[in-house]
Amino acid sequence: PTGAVRTGLNLKDNKALFGKQVKLAGSLEAYFGAPGMRNTVYYEIENGASGGTKPVKTIFSETFASNSQGAFTIVDVAKPSGVNYVWTTTPTFGMTASAFVGGTNRVTESWLISPEISLSEVSKVTMTFDHALNYLRGARATDFCTVWLSTTYSSGAPSTAAWSQLNVPAYPPGTNWTFISSGAVSLDDFAGEPKVRIAFKYVSTSATAPTWEIKNVIIK
Repeated sequence: PTGAVRTGLNLKDNKALFGKQVKLAGSLEAYFGAPGMRNTVYYEIENGASGGTKPVKTIFSETFASNSQGAFTIVDVAKPSGVNYVWTTTPTFGMTASAFVGGTNRVTESWLISPEISLSEVSKVTMTFDHALNYLRGARATDFCTVWLSTTYSSGAPSTAAWSQLNVPAYPPGTNWTFISSGAVSLDDFAGEPKVRIAFKYVSTSATAPTWEIKNVIIK
C-alpha cells in the first residue's frame, strides 16, 4: 500500500536496490489459511537504510481472557474464614479481586504475581494494563490496589523477597465498571534485569472492600 515502505523499496524509483536483502516488519495473521505477514509498517535494507515505523517488541503479555489467570500465581497473605477466594477470572472482566462476601467487607491481602520475565535485552521498558475499580467509596485507590516489582521473588509468601512499588499513572474513579488504561508504567529502573516478577496487590478492610478488575497486561 501507499506509504513509507512502498516509497522506499519500489524498484521503479530505487533501481539500485535490486538484488539486496531486506527485512520487513508487520503483523502475523492468518493469510489464505496459513500464517502470513500483513500490514507491513517497516523495512530495513542490508546496507543499513530503513524506513517506516519500527514496531516495539512485546516482552510479555497476558489478556486474562478465556477464563484463565494465565501463568500468574495467586498468593493469599490474609484470607479470613468464609472467603473462598479473593481473585477470580472471567473472559470479559479479566482478573477480579474483591472481598465483599455475604454482605460484609472482609479484611484481606492477596497478591497476583506474574511468572518470571526477562528484561535483560532492553534499556527502556514500560508496562500498560486496563483496569476498572468500583466500591472504593471515596477512599484512595493506592491504599487498596497497588502494583509491585521484585527481582528476588521466586515463590511462597511475598514477604520472602524485596519489592518495589511501581507508579501507576492512572486509576479509575472507583465508582463504576468502566475500564481505563493504566498509562505507561515505567520499568526503566529495572531494564537489564534477567529475572523480574510483577505483582498486583489487593487489600481490603472491614470499612472498604473495593472490586478491582485487571486485563490486557503488556510489557514492551
